[in-house]
Amino acid sequence: MNAAREHLTFARGLCDLFSANDPRKAALAAKISQIEYRLDDPGYRLAVIGEFSSGKTTFINALIESDLFPTSALPTTAAAVEIRYGPRLAVTARFRDGQVHRLRSRRWWHLFRRRPQLPGLGRVDADLRRTLGQLITDETAAPLIAHLEVEYPAPFLSDGLIIVDTPGTNAAQGHSAVAHEAVSGADVAVIVLSGLEVLPLSLVNFLLQTLDPRLLQRCAYVVTRMDDVRPAERDELLRFATNRVRDELGVERPPVLATAPQAVIRRLRRESPRNDEQDWLDGFQQTRDWLQRTAKQQREIATTDTVLRHIDDTMRELSVELEATSAQLATERARLEASQLSDLPSFLAGHRQAGTAVLRDTRTSLANRIEYTVATARAATVQAVAAEIDACANKQTLEAVLASTVPTLVGQEMHRLGTESARLVETELEQALSAAVTSVAAAFAAEYAKLERRSGGPAGAAVAQPVVDTAALVDTSSFTAATAVFSQNTMRGAAGAAGGAAAGAALGSVVPGIGTLVGGLVGGLIGMFAATKAFATMRDQTREQAKSATEAAFGQLSARLGAGVDAALTAHEHEFTRRLDWYRVTYQRRIDEVRAEHQHDLAQLTAYTQRVNAARRDAADRRVRVDHERNALAEEWMRGERSV
Repeated sequence: MNAAREHLTFARGLCDLFSANDPRKAALAAKISQIEYRLDDPGYRLAVIGEFSSGKTTFINALIESDLFPTSALPTTAAAVEIRYGPRLAVTARFRDGQVHRLRSRRWWHLFRRRPQLPGLGRVDADLRRTLGQLITDETAAPLIAHLEVEYPAPFLSDGLIIVDTPGTNAAQGHSAVAHEAVSGADVAVIVLSGLEVLPLSLVNFLLQTLDPRLLQRCAYVVTRMDDVRPAERDELLRFATNRVRDELGVERPPVLATAPQAVIRRLRRESPRNDEQDWLDGFQQTRDWLQRTAKQQREIATTDTVLRHIDDTMRELSVELEATSAQLATERARLEASQLSDLPSFLAGHRQAGTAVLRDTRTSLANRIEYTVATARAATVQAVAAEIDACANKQTLEAVLASTVPTLVGQEMHRLGTESARLVETELEQALSAAVTSVAAAFAAEYAKLERRSGGPAGAAVAQPVVDTAALVDTSSFTAATAVFSQNTMRGAAGAAGGAAAGAALGSVVPGIGTLVGGLVGGLIGMFAATKAFATMRDQTREQAKSATEAAFGQLSARLGAGVDAALTAHEHEFTRRLDWYRVTYQRRIDEVRAEHQHDLAQLTAYTQRVNAARRDAADRRVRVDHERNALAEEWMRGERSV
């Protein structure tokens, strides 16, 4: 028994893995307490199992030498009954709702009748035996009763033996369930077989489904009503019964006993005996003595095995619950890992890279579009300038075109390109920045939702975010400074006052950068007029020089616009970085706190999971130990049975 107590201590330790408010802990602890109670209980439980009309109740009455329990050709016992020794007849009813009542008088029974759950029991006899019969057989009362305990001064029970009477195994569904529950705590069992129908299939199925295989080996098989079998057929019937028990139940050497308990009852009722009555009375006394002797010699083995069987059942249930707990912990771990907040610097670095890529892709697209637009405008302007020059009929007209018309054409086209490019860059980069910022906000909102669930803080949208005038990020002067309108009046005044180079310088002062280039080239063209040349030759040379000057001016414009795009990109990247830094400043501390809390929770969960999984392994090993101990007890039982 010491090993059994050590197993129970181990099982209690496993129960501690469940939280105090977990109902499984209380349920398992209650089962362990029941096993501990059984461990200290000196009683030896003998379950009597049989189908209705098999003579089961008659057999029990014969064992206790009293016509105490009602018998009938119909199913009778509806509640499990424990019969133990007592100085006088007494009945204790333990109800499923936890109430306990002890029956000693008619007055108690009248109180019992007033229970609202028990209507229509009819008139109750004051005789305690008849009242007991009603408690056992009444279909209304029995479902409310967990079990009945009957005390009776029978010599057969005086040494601590307890008879467990069960409903017929082939009775109503509820009866079979009660029988199943009742025999689960038996140390040994007597299987009552009718001599008129030996071991029917329904009883075979019940025994195989209900009894532990080792308990089956500790059963005695009693064939009743043998006095109704013709003498010439009795030995053959016993051989048939033995073979059937061995073949159907797998019991190698089953003890099969021929009995006629009805002979004992006839004697108790003072009925007329049959011719061979005394032989059957002597035979039943031998059966009674054999059961008592077996109980005395094999009690410790049987009760220890019963306790170990209950321990194994509890360990199996614990293993199932631990496995379920392990699965729950895996689910919780997955939930915790899914709810882990991203490391903020890593989060921001990733989105900075993604947002910057969006802005730079936009810059590349803008540069290509502007370059294409400038190239198209350059070709058109070169053609327009050539057309203006070709239309000149004399030197004076050509000089006027160079001084006014050409700068105006080039200047207006450059101004248009600069203005449109600035507007395009502003729009496209603003949209790209907005998309990048929105993407960060959405991603952060998803992470912040986890933060809110864990910390109970306000929603992310409730926190003010920085606002910036994105139009200010594009320096339009970087576009317009290189594309100022070529003033016709200015060009004309410059050309008249200072000649070629001076005109270029004056143009450059009005149009910084590109204006200087175009103005200088135009001034050079005007300076050519000092040389005496044929007009046609002069016009052809002027056209080529104007084309070169125009293309050079547009080349410079393209470079300046590209620089403007790069400057705008840099400004937008800086603004995007500032937006990201706002998240860091606003949330870094709280996110670090929550991440630390999360890591703590995850560490605790990991430790608890390791304990549960270790407990599962230990429980499996413990069940192997229990099984080995039960095997040893089974072998010891077989050796002891041969000596009884």
